[in-house]
Amino acid sequence: MCLCVLQTLASVCQGIQHITSALPYAEASTHTRQLFWGTVCATWLLTFVRQRGRRNFSIVDRVWPLFPVVLAAQWVYESRDSLFAAHEGAACAAQCKAIVGVVLVTVWGLRLCYNSVRRGDYNVGAEDYRWVHVRASIDRILPRCSAVRWAVWELFNIVFVSGFQLALLYLIAVPLHMLVRYPGVVARGTGNMAADKWSCAEVSLAALMAALL
Repeated sequence: MCLCVLQTLASVCQGIQHITSALPYAEASTHTRQLFWGTVCATWLLTFVRQRGRRNFSIVDRVWPLFPVVLAAQWVYESRDSLFAAHEGAACAAQCKAIVGVVLVTVWGLRLCYNSVRRGDYNVGAEDYRWVHVRASIDRILPRCSAVRWAVWELFNIVFVSGFQLALLYLIAVPLHMLVRYPGVVARGTGNMAADKWSCAEVSLAALMAALL
C-alpha cells in the first residue's frame, strides 16, 4: 500500500511538472523554479508538524501574503542590471511600470501579512475556520480504511493545498515577472509609439490598487 501511494504521489508530481512546462513558468529561471518547488514541498512537509496535538493544513495560508513578495524580490535581483539601467522612451516607461508594480505588490503583501498577524493567523495552532468543514465533508466521503484516508488526504494536501494554490499565486504574479525581466522588450514589442508614456488605464489601475492597499 505504501509503495502504491508513493508511486501515485510521484505520478502526480510528474503530471504537475508536465502541465507547468506549458505555462509561463517555463520562462522562469532555475532559481525561481527552485523557489517555487521548494515552497511547495516545504508547505506540504510542515503540515506533518503537529500544532496543539494535530496537523495544521493552514501553512499555505500563512505563505499567501509573502510568496508574491518573495517572487518579486527574486525577479528584481535576477534582472537588476536591465531593470535599473538607463533607458529612454518606451523602455523607460516600461521600467517605471515594473518598479511601480514591484512596490505595489510588496506593500500589498506586507499589509496582508500585518493584518494576518493582527488576527492571530500566525499563532501556533491557528487554522482557517473552513478546515473544520473540509475535514467533515471529506471524512463523510472517504472509506473507513485508514491507509486510503491517509493517501487521499496527502494527495489533496500536496496537489491542491500546496501545489495548486502556490501555482495560482505564481500565475497571478507572472505579468510582473514579464515587466521586471523584459522592461525594454515588452515596450518595444507593443509597436506603439504611445508606449513611451503611461496610458489612462494603467494610471487608473495603479491608483486603484494603491487606494485599496
